[in-house]
Amino acid sequence: MTTIQSVLHEAEESYSEAFGEQWKTIGEDDPLFMSSPISIPDYFFGTSSTEYSVTENVLFYEGTEGVDDGLELRFDVYTPTTDATQLPGEGSTLIRIHGGGWNTGSNGSENYAQVNKHFAAQGYVVFDVQYGLNDQDQFVEFSTVPDEVSGDFSIDDMVRHLGIFTTFLADHHEEYGANIDSVFVSGGSAGGHLANAVALGLASGQYTDLLDERLTVNGIIPIYPANGLAGYQEITGEDALVDPDLLVTEDSPPALVYQGQHDTIVDPQVSENFRNAYLENNNSEIAIIRTPYGEHASDLYYPGFYSQTLIYYMERFMYQYK
Repeated sequence: MTTIQSVLHEAEESYSEAFGEQWKTIGEDDPLFMSSPISIPDYFFGTSSTEYSVTENVLFYEGTEGVDDGLELRFDVYTPTTDATQLPGEGSTLIRIHGGGWNTGSNGSENYAQVNKHFAAQGYVVFDVQYGLNDQDQFVEFSTVPDEVSGDFSIDDMVRHLGIFTTFLADHHEEYGANIDSVFVSGGSAGGHLANAVALGLASGQYTDLLDERLTVNGIIPIYPANGLAGYQEITGEDALVDPDLLVTEDSPPALVYQGQHDTIVDPQVSENFRNAYLENNNSEIAIIRTPYGEHASDLYYPGFYSQTLIYYMERFMYQYK
């Protein structure tokens, strides 16, 4: 219980320092919002899915030449079942990028699908997106990676693949009711790093050859982001895309970071460095949800205390900045 109280106190303090006090009234009397960061019944009995629709494995890119030859990339899209304009999210877009050490993982069940369902029910249009995976020794040895998403891909290639998706989204957003003037980007671990690279790359305006400038990023939600760590996997790329700290400016979009304090895969200092990059650029709009005793993927159990706290603040962050 002491640990839970510590998490809640520190999270509220960090969030308020970064984003002000007005968030505390968000979601009052709205049953779609979590009423508190922790629900004991949900922890023990689970959380039921609310209403959403999903279309799975939509092909958005087929590579035919060079390193991309044979590459096939897909996404799942989760949408509200009712008029999104009447829901908290109002059709804002959430792009979710899976983790897995840049050489394993996928969309769907491997990317915390319950989170996608939750925010679709709140009125967001959620895209769970694949990108090309490096074909070296896999980060998780027992995981299999389909040939159609595997190749000799660098970080630059992965950002380019996600950029191809941003162009697909810009061209087809009306089909899904997705507002591309209000976009959030999120991911965990390697996906958290790529979320930062894509979001900050878009916001910088420096990568119009890779990322579609028709999208406007309103916020980033990196979860134990592996900024600057691709070299440990011997995966190369442009310095600023490998370490998105280098892309931070005074005008970078607000960021809500989740980080377990006992993470032995992504050192918690990586998230602290990301926050410091914001502060050093006179940008205070970044908060870290720090979880004592939280390991890597400590948010894996969706009704768990850590995951509940993250979702609670994600709800408020996205509503505040949509």
